[in-house]
Amino acid sequence: MENLIKMQLAVNIDREETGILVAARNGIVEMVNEIISKIPSAIHETNSEKKNVLLVAVENRQTLIVEALKNWFEQEKKELIFYNLKLGVDDQENTVLHLAATLPNKGWMISGLALQMMWHIKWFQVYVYDIRM
Repeated sequence: MENLIKMQLAVNIDREETGILVAARNGIVEMVNEIISKIPSAIHETNSEKKNVLLVAVENRQTLIVEALKNWFEQEKKELIFYNLKLGVDDQENTVLHLAATLPNKGWMISGLALQMMWHIKWFQVYVYDIRM
């Protein structure tokens, strides 16, 4: 029984997902910033679904990661790299806008449908509009 649980957990683990992608998926801003500052080429890493760090953050609704990436690239005067991340597509041809518009696997930690709907609208308007610009 215990082996079956371990096997089920192992199926959900993406073996090609690197530290920066795991940090982006889980919303760990400090780790993403540290990895980018120490290993700048890590920003171009993708997982088995060909999703870059921005696509992973948007897919998992990690607003702090999206803001941190945008601010970091603005401070470093490397907007072109952020622009290239925005243009990224995964193996299903999904862009940042596609991933932002899909319903998340897990809901927002907000009770009440009206508040969740407001947060979805805010997510799409603020973060996606800012990413598009």
